[in-house]
Amino acid sequence: MLWLNEHTARIDALLSDGSPEALTFAALRGRLALEMVCYERLRNAHDYISSDDLKRWQPRDVVNRLIQDVDPHTASALTLSVSKAPASGRPPAAEEYVELGRQAGFDAKRLGKIWNALGSFLHARMPSSSDDPVSAFGDAGDLERKVREALGFLRGVEKGTL
Repeated sequence: MLWLNEHTARIDALLSDGSPEALTFAALRGRLALEMVCYERLRNAHDYISSDDLKRWQPRDVVNRLIQDVDPHTASALTLSVSKAPASGRPPAAEEYVELGRQAGFDAKRLGKIWNALGSFLHARMPSSSDDPVSAFGDAGDLERKVREALGFLRGVEKGTL
């Protein structure tokens, strides 16, 4: 997923800023990138399942539906290769294949957990008492840890070349 490089680079830049505002935008950028990973897989299977068939739009639900209804390998790591020689009726030796690309696999359940956790930082913090100030940003340390977890997940997916 070559397009993912732009997203991870921007998340890195926001993390290096380190301000609560930049970290919040990094969480938003990470959440959007996770959605795009899932929706790219949906787009590839769109001839088999329509958006109307998807009752829930959350990324984990989209991937799980694709796994159940279209392709059990939607979230699996796989390699696409082609034989160097024309079809002859017998399988060619392993060294006679040329790799066209790889799909990086991922755990849909983990993706959903990260996506939900990032979303929890995209809201103003509710005060716990009348003395508690209202803050537009969550705890910077917790937020940075979760964004870094999302970034690690996205870096694993961006290794794919398909």
